[in-house]
Amino acid sequence: MLVDGHGILIDFDNAIVRSTHDVIPQDPLTGTLPFVSAELLTQEYYFDDDDNKGAVRVIPLHDFIHDLESLCWVLVWICVARDGPARRRRDMHSKEDTWELNKLRRDIKTLFEDSHTTMAIAKQAVMLQVAFQKPPLVGHVSEFFSPLKPLITDFLRILVKAYQEHSTDSGAIYKLVFEAFDRCIARLKAHPVALSEVHKSLQHEDDTEESRSGSQLGPVATDGEDFALASKG
Repeated sequence: MLVDGHGILIDFDNAIVRSTHDVIPQDPLTGTLPFVSAELLTQEYYFDDDDNKGAVRVIPLHDFIHDLESLCWVLVWICVARDGPARRRRDMHSKEDTWELNKLRRDIKTLFEDSHTTMAIAKQAVMLQVAFQKPPLVGHVSEFFSPLKPLITDFLRILVKAYQEHSTDSGAIYKLVFEAFDRCIARLKAHPVALSEVHKSLQHEDDTEESRSGSQLGPVATDGEDFALASKG
């Protein structure tokens, strides 16, 4: 929700005060499961922690980085599963049977629609791929959202570096994420992207369907006609 150009919380059940934020040992697992960090789903770190090599196993605690990761997964899902605002990706439900489409469908399913274990393993794999400088997923981004590919790559790399370093400096990490979004916004403003031919075609189909639906309903009565009909009744 936006107020005066700033985002605000609309659900304070699990909100924290950012300036005094600290991890909560008994924090319950909350959130929409497809977007929850694999660290919380598996209770295992993405990358080995020096403090986690003793006889007592150390479990990752819900922290700011996990919430940022959830935001990143929401962004990824929108960009790979949608063709535009409020529009399902059509090739996800097409009858085509190509290697590329099958991989797209499989990756979306394992990341966002499968069992908790499968979704966690898929997210772990993404983090490892990013760590080895092989940004995944961007090849799946739909044409409409292709200008956001650099943002997805930047966001994932920020998260991976923070996880590798087990960073607890929330202010520094937030700053890096804000800067990544600012760079993306600046690119879009400097080089406005015209609607792709694919999106224009989809928009035309929507307009045609709306026109057909409207014609089936018949002409809309004017205020005067409504009054005349009401008087006769």
